[in-house]
Amino acid sequence: MAIDTTVLVVDPDAAFFRDRLQADFPGIRVLTALGPEDIGDKIANADVLAAMGSKMIFQEGLLERAGRLKWIQTFTTGTDKVTPLKGFRKDMLLTSTRGMHGAQMAEMALMQMLALARDLPRMLRNQAQSKWDRFMQIRLLGKTVVILGVGTSGENLAQRCKAMGMTVIGVTGTPRILPNFDRMVRRSELALVAAEADFLVIVVPYEKETHKIVNSAVFNVMKPTSFVCNIARGCVLDEQDLLVAIREKKIAGAALDVFDVEPLPADNPLWREPNVIVTPHHAGQSDVYNEQVYDIFGPNLKCFLENRVGDMRNLIGH
Repeated sequence: MAIDTTVLVVDPDAAFFRDRLQADFPGIRVLTALGPEDIGDKIANADVLAAMGSKMIFQEGLLERAGRLKWIQTFTTGTDKVTPLKGFRKDMLLTSTRGMHGAQMAEMALMQMLALARDLPRMLRNQAQSKWDRFMQIRLLGKTVVILGVGTSGENLAQRCKAMGMTVIGVTGTPRILPNFDRMVRRSELALVAAEADFLVIVVPYEKETHKIVNSAVFNVMKPTSFVCNIARGCVLDEQDLLVAIREKKIAGAALDVFDVEPLPADNPLWREPNVIVTPHHAGQSDVYNEQVYDIFGPNLKCFLENRVGDMRNLIGH
């Protein structure tokens, strides 16, 4: 089985993937790197590169040193940090792990909604001060959630929101009938349905058409009691417009897991805004992340070695 195939895995848990690959594909060679600083000359010998599709890994110059590279498997849904690189060739295969993050993304969004509705940060501040402070609580039952992005994560979130007794409106580039959505509209109608939202949850992929799609035009029509949650990409939301909207009380607050610049700089005012919950890009993570990745990567590698490229899952641009 393709004894001359070399796979380079770049990941802090690279040993996990090495052990699984060597057990399932004993004929291949597996190289590992814990991070970009550990890649060195290994990339020059790799036929396959498997890594997080992040800017930290996919830096300019990396692929230009990968003369043998035929296929890149990202451990993320997004591949937007890979394709713009000068060294990315049209003949390279590119696959993602799209579809595996739905459950954890939906759970994170639901946590954000509950934390905002119940003002969990205030509860934790009170606990730290041994302060007994009973204040108004908001329930999700009967509220309206607008989900921007109706992929796997959006569908998973809709299911959970319906279980909480919410009205669910989907906003997508391809409106269609799906379970758990009370209504589905096009992206061009975002501002119209945002006016109905108690919660606007952003799970849309980042692309040219979604760049800062959530901006002042959206915030200006929202209820002063409404909240925004972003677990998609930082650049789909205009952070400056959001700050203005919160400070001018056009909306009640926000929970943000993704940002224009990551890590979020210490001097960014979002850290200290009292009605904003900041988390460090946790939404896609899970305690079984490696297993989830391998459930896609392993079968894809089998297809690659058997020259069944058309059967590879999440093949980009082919």
